[in-house]
Amino acid sequence: MNWTRLPSTAVVNARAMERLIDNVDKASFDTVLLEFLSQSDLTVGEVCGIGMSPGLPAEAVGWAGRRADAGLRAQALAKRFVRHDLLLRTLPQRGDVNHRLVGALRVGSVEDSDHRWLCFDEPGYRLRISLATCEDRSWAVFNIYLDHERVTETQILHLASLASLAIPLIRHHSGWQNRTVDAIPGKDTAERLARLLGTRYPTLTQRERHVCAMTVMGKDSSTIASQLCITRNTVLTYRRRAYERLGVSSASALLAELV
Repeated sequence: MNWTRLPSTAVVNARAMERLIDNVDKASFDTVLLEFLSQSDLTVGEVCGIGMSPGLPAEAVGWAGRRADAGLRAQALAKRFVRHDLLLRTLPQRGDVNHRLVGALRVGSVEDSDHRWLCFDEPGYRLRISLATCEDRSWAVFNIYLDHERVTETQILHLASLASLAIPLIRHHSGWQNRTVDAIPGKDTAERLARLLGTRYPTLTQRERHVCAMTVMGKDSSTIASQLCITRNTVLTYRRRAYERLGVSSASALLAELV
């Protein structure tokens, strides 16, 4: 399904809308959001927000999912896959602020093998529905992953309409505000990844774990050096030693080990 304008009406369960509103700024918001979207009779596995501005790198601005690694997929989509994405790369250069566009990407149309494996095959998703809103020459894209692809256009439009209603609440929810690739509410992503690496690979030093975790999150060596208060050459040394111990040669290979 290529990009099409989203209808301005949606059928919504009033009680479900009340629950979503009541849970803004609560830890339960992400779960209630998935339930709210699932009233379309389509079970939603996870969602993520991507900001796309001309001349700037795409950015993951929020995510929620039934799996703990939803944030990793959001980060990877923004940092690595967005430029190859068959649907996202066809967004118009200019949009009308009064319009919202909806499109669908089926797993069989995903061209990049790493993208397909990480965002679809590994978690078991078969379809991604994307709702794009134009904001001051930029696109805010809300992505919804489903574990089945036999979905009608009517169902896709209904789900996108529900997402359209939820977006203002998502923006006011403190758990999504300023959620960058560095943080998940209540948990620091880099620290969580470092602990995961330490559990799976106890031979890694603490510094090696943190350098690898920040690398997976898309940070370059200069940024890592600044945040860890070490030199760039030291970062490269830690990374090389860690890769040798893990038997990997790239951040994508390391990410595959983690998920």
